[in-house]
Amino acid sequence: MKLKNKNMFKKIKTFFKKLYSNKIFLIFKLLLYIYAIIIIIPYLKYWVLKISGIEFIEIDNKILFYLWKLYFSILYLVFLFIIAFYIFLLFWIILRFIYLFKKLIKTFKINNKNMKIAFFGTGEFSRNILKWVLEDSRVEVKLVVSQPDKPVGRKKILEKTPIKILAEENEIEVLQPEKLLKNSDFLDYLDSLELDFILVVAYGKIVPKRVLNSAKFGCINLHWSKLPDYRGASPIQEAVKNWDKSTALTVMFMSKWMDEWDILKIEEVDIDKDDKTQDIFDKFESFWAKLAIDTLEEVINWKIKAIPQDSEKATYCSKISKEDWEIDFAKNTSEEIYNKYRAYHNWPWIYTEFKNIKLNVEECEIFEEDVERLVSFETGLSEGKVIKINKKTIWIVCFDKKILILRQVKLAGKKSMDIISFVNGNKDFLDYNF
Repeated sequence: MKLKNKNMFKKIKTFFKKLYSNKIFLIFKLLLYIYAIIIIIPYLKYWVLKISGIEFIEIDNKILFYLWKLYFSILYLVFLFIIAFYIFLLFWIILRFIYLFKKLIKTFKINNKNMKIAFFGTGEFSRNILKWVLEDSRVEVKLVVSQPDKPVGRKKILEKTPIKILAEENEIEVLQPEKLLKNSDFLDYLDSLELDFILVVAYGKIVPKRVLNSAKFGCINLHWSKLPDYRGASPIQEAVKNWDKSTALTVMFMSKWMDEWDILKIEEVDIDKDDKTQDIFDKFESFWAKLAIDTLEEVINWKIKAIPQDSEKATYCSKISKEDWEIDFAKNTSEEIYNKYRAYHNWPWIYTEFKNIKLNVEECEIFEEDVERLVSFETGLSEGKVIKINKKTIWIVCFDKKILILRQVKLAGKKSMDIISFVNGNKDFLDYNF
């Protein structure tokens, strides 16, 4: 069984390695060598004299008797010392091994009531998963760890994180440490809970090794891709943006490196051509909590094998930046824009600029019919041009001369509105060139 949580086995192995290289054990080995040398001295003397032909000077029998007596006394004392030392060492090894073995049994002993976990998360996605986890009787959430509350709005009023609100509603203790590393109070408290697992879902901070090792069976993370694809902060958006046909939810052990540790389970889902990021999360929502808890149970019962990732095949995605959701109708193809729209729908929205004012595109679709059959080139299919087809339809020509149909937009500082209402209030939008 290959599990990340092999700490007890490693401790036993390390114990015997240290024992073998220990100074006391080296003294013990040295005594054995001395004892062996003392034993072979008489035989060595006999064969050396016999081979060399040198005659040994006869010694008085009485002197010889005392020499032999002294020799055997030394031999006997060394032997007793070695035996005593060996018994003491063996007794110490047995006691130490019993201690480690008891700890090992305790580590892999299944809690008759449920598995004790700490849940690390911050945002809405974390909240949704925790909500499902709390409904599963196999686990007991002892602690929720969230990022600190942040000021929101012009008045900078502190707003609780979504997961904190849910935890307080369920009377679960919440901690929001500014830092995890070198936070002795937090780390000591985490150890005192004697957790079976730490479950991390979109926490938003790097979890240090000291925290990873504080649970008996390790730290488990849910990642929204089929690892090693899309390691990083925005895997679903990246999959949607690249028009992938499928993605996955990966349950994995955590390490101090980003999304690089061993995989426990992967559950794939299809990405339909019009699916947005939220649609993918909705698909995951039907099974993510059960998948996570089933995996924890299989780990604790040694029924699952963790599989190392092939880092040579790894791909990466970064945090979403302003450049990611900015679009340019004159420079981007219709597919590129539509895929960005699907990826960043609801948050943070794709945008362009209309008369130097930010314009969010909140609803759009690709026009898939033959444009040349419906519109003559005299209309002017230049890249980035806005075209009104009828009272309800506004087109924009993209770089590839294909069409995006705008449905809903929002100008900075204004309310969201359907495209016809927007055009009625901004007549110069028609025939505008982006």
